[in-house]
Amino acid sequence: MYEKNVCAPVLTTGKIPPKRHAAHENPSPPPIPTWPAFDRFPGVRLILGHLGETLPYLLSRFDTMARTYGMKLKKRPSEYIREHMFVTTSGMFSAEPLACAMGALGAGRVMFSVDYPYESADEAANFIENVPLGEQERRDVCYGTAERLLGLGIR
Repeated sequence: MYEKNVCAPVLTTGKIPPKRHAAHENPSPPPIPTWPAFDRFPGVRLILGHLGETLPYLLSRFDTMARTYGMKLKKRPSEYIREHMFVTTSGMFSAEPLACAMGALGAGRVMFSVDYPYESADEAANFIENVPLGEQERRDVCYGTAERLLGLGIR
């Protein structure tokens, strides 16, 4: 069963709640009412795993719901998402979902990750080395985006 505010214990106490698995928790981006915080804190960036869960499929739905419910936002929800959120491949080793995430969010918003210990590092490496991507896209997904976002400066 989904628990509201599963991150609240970490934010308020610093204690990490018991392990949860994405398939059972349905992680999602912040709820629409909190999105104006991105206007107040424009430098905030969020990283979601598993290619953003269902995020790439829901961009237009977020826009529609915000409009339907008369949300007073400076931007469409899809714009907040594209400007403030990044996703990782973590355990999603299939070309079609990767293409969807890159198409919906932009190639520069997707980063490689494995999801160890739940997934095989060898399978992840084989996937990213062989999935049909241009060389610049592959470099960005594998390390370029993380270098820029996290200020790693390793290359």
